[in-house]
Amino acid sequence: RAAVAAGRLATGLRVELGAAPGAAPGAAGEHAAEARQLAQLVADADVLPAPDVDRRADALAARAWPGAPAAALWLANWQQRTGRCADARPRFGAIVARWPDTPAAIGALRGAARCALDAHAWSEAEGLAARLPVAAAADRIVQADLANAAARGRLRDRLGLAAGLVIAAVVGGLGLALARATRGQPLRARLRPPLEALYLAPVVGVLLAVARVATPASAPAIALIALGGLTLTTLSGATLAARRAAGHPVRARGLVQAAACALAVVALVFIALTRTDLIDQLMATLRTGPE
Repeated sequence: RAAVAAGRLATGLRVELGAAPGAAPGAAGEHAAEARQLAQLVADADVLPAPDVDRRADALAARAWPGAPAAALWLANWQQRTGRCADARPRFGAIVARWPDTPAAIGALRGAARCALDAHAWSEAEGLAARLPVAAAADRIVQADLANAAARGRLRDRLGLAAGLVIAAVVGGLGLALARATRGQPLRARLRPPLEALYLAPVVGVLLAVARVATPASAPAIALIALGGLTLTTLSGATLAARRAAGHPVRARGLVQAAACALAVVALVFIALTRTDLIDQLMATLRTGPE
């Protein structure tokens, strides 16, 4: 994939520099060395140390040659793709300021908008998307996609806040119910885990160990859901056990607590999927299948 990208970049540089495909960049090939260095850097970037990639790309962007904007834009995009948006965002801004009204500036605006989306800066992403040209249909599609992504992100943040409040309310309610149910009991009895927790805890441990090895990308989400579920199970089970031991009826309360825990688990799953950026992958899998 890197070799293909390097080949495409080299061809694009030849066109940008005024040479025919297959010819050396520039009318007399005066920038062939820079073009080769950039194409080689693109091919090797994913196996080189990041500081070396930054240094070499910055050197190419600082030279006086027509491929400098392409080198600067490629570096910023590479940093964004590898999770270094904090480094990429000022580079995108510098490209727009240094080479305004150029294809590189348009690409930098798109990259900056993607970084803003990654940082959950929805208003900034919408502002950057609004600055993109919309003369062609493809440009309008790109702008609409970025604006829609910002709107989805803002909605998910609001839903995430509501989900957090639901979890806090359920956990707080269960904790208060447990405190009332165990009032007056000795500390040892209060700390005794319920049967549900004794059963679920080793299952959660195995699940976390397997997830960490087999699916590291989804392991944080699995851990959040599993540990949150274990917490809810422990609080609910301990409350029912304490009430049962005190001779109080538990059937109706058990149904209420089960419904509350189910609601909290739904909220927990939503937070886990959105905070680990898995929700889009899940939706794509549901639409197109696991293949």
